[in-house]
Amino acid sequence: MKLKTLKIIIALIILILLGVFFYCIYSKSDFNRKVSSDEFLNGSNIVINNLDNSEVENLSKLCKVWGFIKYYHPKAIEGDIDMDFELFKVIPLVMEAKNEKAVNRVIYDWVNSFGEFDEGVYSEEYEEECALKVERAGSELIEDVKCYNVSDVNIAEVKGESHELLEGNIGYINPGALAKGEIEKVMKNLKYTDSIIVDLRYFPSDMIAYTMPNYLLPEKTVFSRGTIANKAVPGEFIFCEDITVGMKNPDYYKGKVVIIINECTQSEGEFTAMALRMAPNAVVIGENSVGADGNVSYINLPGGVTTVISGVGIYTPETFETQRVGVKPDIYVKPTIEGIRSGKDELLDKAIEIVKDKK
Repeated sequence: MKLKTLKIIIALIILILLGVFFYCIYSKSDFNRKVSSDEFLNGSNIVINNLDNSEVENLSKLCKVWGFIKYYHPKAIEGDIDMDFELFKVIPLVMEAKNEKAVNRVIYDWVNSFGEFDEGVYSEEYEEECALKVERAGSELIEDVKCYNVSDVNIAEVKGESHELLEGNIGYINPGALAKGEIEKVMKNLKYTDSIIVDLRYFPSDMIAYTMPNYLLPEKTVFSRGTIANKAVPGEFIFCEDITVGMKNPDYYKGKVVIIINECTQSEGEFTAMALRMAPNAVVIGENSVGADGNVSYINLPGGVTTVISGVGIYTPETFETQRVGVKPDIYVKPTIEGIRSGKDELLDKAIEIVKDKK
């Protein structure tokens, strides 16, 4: 009887030891171990030295995935997982991966550890052609279209001259083609026009947000307000001095000014639109801009990695947000399928229509 009891006790001890052994292995595996609330409070214990290009690409890919999951994954939103700690857990595994395929596997397994999802087809190689369903003349058809690597395509290509005189004594300015300091000459050339169209669908090649308003405004005017971090109170942001443009100028341009913006207008282009719309006879047409204006603040990370953010908040004079919202047009104009088919520039056509309206 005693021998039988002893055998049972020994068997239980072995089972317990095996359970503890496998639990330790499981909990210390790549992603399944739990992170204590203070594990990384004294440092991540991650050392990054002299990264090569492939390691930089790997960490860049990880950070993009991490940033998306942190703000969109249901468990992260609900607070069930701490994405900051999770990042520290997975960085060493990404750095140890031997090739791109291994990096993708690590990131996939890491994301999958938060809850299973359907694996899609992922590849950084682009197809030479793809089938595209097109609606044309009221019917659908499938077209094989050529594909391009985005790095080989200049989507911001500037066409045309910096300025020209359109029919009807209308001045047209393309800020993307302006040479540095050329705006002074341009405004003198267009001084006696009936109206001026400024096409901010092209990114300004020169900082005209502060120079062009000198010709359009009768006096100094507040066109934007900004917020900066309060160094005395971490986490607090305060409004700084109002941002102004223009100067006292009784001989300012009296004609109409139409500013064209769309989904390609961003950063300095948005700032320029905000400044130019302060002109007494200005109107902004098109669609909301990107919503990415503000300064560029550089952040240097370990391993020679540099990233940037907008370090100030940008608001309208009435303190409405512009970042992530964009500059809002006074008149919404959107290209139509019919206009695109016929090769029309409907935004420019609308601008000309507005300046010809004598009301």
